[in-house]
Amino acid sequence: RMGSSASQPLSGDLQKQFPSFESAEQLQEFFVSCELARIVYYDHRDIPKKLEEASHHPWFTPQSYQSTLANAPQKLMFVRDKHKLYVVLCGTQSWNDWAVDLAVTLKPFPLLPGTLVHHGFSSRFLKTPWRAIAAAAAKLQSEVKQKVKIILCGHSLAGAIAQIISCCLLLHYKSKYDIHTYTFGQPLVGELSQFIAQNEWENNFHSFYHVRDPIPFIFRDVPRMAPIGTLVMLSEKVQNDVNYVDFSVVTPELFRRHQWRTEGTTLDIRNIRNVGKIVQESVAMKKFHSIDNYYQMLTDIFR
Repeated sequence: RMGSSASQPLSGDLQKQFPSFESAEQLQEFFVSCELARIVYYDHRDIPKKLEEASHHPWFTPQSYQSTLANAPQKLMFVRDKHKLYVVLCGTQSWNDWAVDLAVTLKPFPLLPGTLVHHGFSSRFLKTPWRAIAAAAAKLQSEVKQKVKIILCGHSLAGAIAQIISCCLLLHYKSKYDIHTYTFGQPLVGELSQFIAQNEWENNFHSFYHVRDPIPFIFRDVPRMAPIGTLVMLSEKVQNDVNYVDFSVVTPELFRRHQWRTEGTTLDIRNIRNVGKIVQESVAMKKFHSIDNYYQMLTDIFR
């Protein structure tokens, strides 16, 4: 269904099923981004094999990859596919990562004038070699002799960092590169929405979250924290005894009104102690927040 005419608009049926995408190529990039966001969690010795397995898709032919050191504060993986450079960030893996996630303090972010960013995320961002992305894109562009597309992707904490990096890249390199970001199950970053709207970057960001994943909602009621770009809610539904995955584009207002539930009861996720309980004990964390869950849902769709 996502074959040869990648740059063409989606057909009526596909447009109805995936209302947030404008072309088959964009849909392909979304699927590849989810797969790479899953692969980056593997041990670096296993990544070449996983990339080889992923290359069975006719729309993805990874030609090279490069990864930062496994013990780096923020793991990055660069994957080249023709004129596209996928920049994959590794998500939450340790309790130190969760300490970053839960440290809710918004502070001005000097690299993006007029914005406020979650202090833990901005601290992690500053340990990320984000300027190396532009250098890698420049090298690729000199080789392929056409405009390079930079696609950032990440799950959980990595999605938040990817959005910050993307804003910085768009601010400095938008005219030089085509820059897009796909995130899965990420928490909110801060107050970037007005800055992004002023620069007309809304279509450069796609955030996907499962309706029962708690992490996208943990900062929802923190003043001045707001979602950015296109928000896509994923949920499993049944119609005529057939299970399917529903893609719904939602407004920031609907996102804020969504009542997150776990194990049949409503949990006050504004309370930091409850958030800690979610992280440690919740079945929803283990099932709905995992990148494997997001990947499996998409695999079922595109099978």
